[in-house]
Amino acid sequence: MLPTHTLIVPSLFFAASLLIFFMPGGSSSLAWASLICGINILVHELLDSIDWGLNFFVNGKLVGKKILLSGSTTEELYKKAQDYSPIYSYFFKLYYENKVIIIIEIASFSFMILAFSVSWQIIGNEFWWVVPVYAGFLALHVSEYKRGMRAYRRSHQA
Repeated sequence: MLPTHTLIVPSLFFAASLLIFFMPGGSSSLAWASLICGINILVHELLDSIDWGLNFFVNGKLVGKKILLSGSTTEELYKKAQDYSPIYSYFFKLYYENKVIIIIEIASFSFMILAFSVSWQIIGNEFWWVVPVYAGFLALHVSEYKRGMRAYRRSHQA
């Protein structure tokens, strides 16, 4: 339901990236970086519509494939999440135990590395820090997932 996960914010960001790219001097590394970020935000929105769904039209209704909801409402999901501590570990559980999501994550990471390889001479060497930042956030999510699952197993042992 975040405003960043609607049609409005990503479209504005993408339009701004196109504007920067096609301005005079648009072949600068900043222009290339903004274009790649603009494309990435649209891809991110597409991927988010697959997992949880998006409040795409800012009307409070989720659209998309929503494979992680598995037919549940968001209220039912939050009720199930109450058994987990921290509560968000339940959402990590649903996310990281889904094979489709894992395939998408692997493909996204592979595509990012490929994009860096192809564009290294244009922008890659100035934005090398994106790879370790991505890896760091992934490691944080996975560690939180593992911590939540350990806590859940401890609390549900007979």
